[in-house]
Amino acid sequence: MTALLSLLLLGLSGWLIDQHRTVWAQARGAAPPGGRRLRFARGQFWRRMISSSTIGLVGLLVALRPVVPREPLPMTVYLAALLLGCLLIVAGGVADAYAGARFYRETVRRQRVRQAELAVELLAAHKDRGEASAEDA
Repeated sequence: MTALLSLLLLGLSGWLIDQHRTVWAQARGAAPPGGRRLRFARGQFWRRMISSSTIGLVGLLVALRPVVPREPLPMTVYLAALLLGCLLIVAGGVADAYAGARFYRETVRRQRVRQAELAVELLAAHKDRGEASAEDA
């Protein structure tokens, strides 16, 4: 059972890393260099790579379980490492969710500001057009 869980975590880690690399390659090709989206995608890539790699490390730790002596100190160190790995995975997920929410909140705010600017320009154009029509008549 330990070997199966370990292999499952290692396989999941490898698959996730491959997915993150694919998404990062697509983001680099689609976003303008130095832009906000590319900076966000780079940060997202690294956050997710760290979490996915940590999943692999936890898988390795699970595989090491049979060789850890059943003495208090080695078992405590082993369990602390396992707990730290799990906490890093959760912290990476929380950080990724927070960064994504912040990025999209800022994107929506920028879109609303741009819509307001365009509405003002449109009203000004209609006003100028209406004044020009009144002068021609």
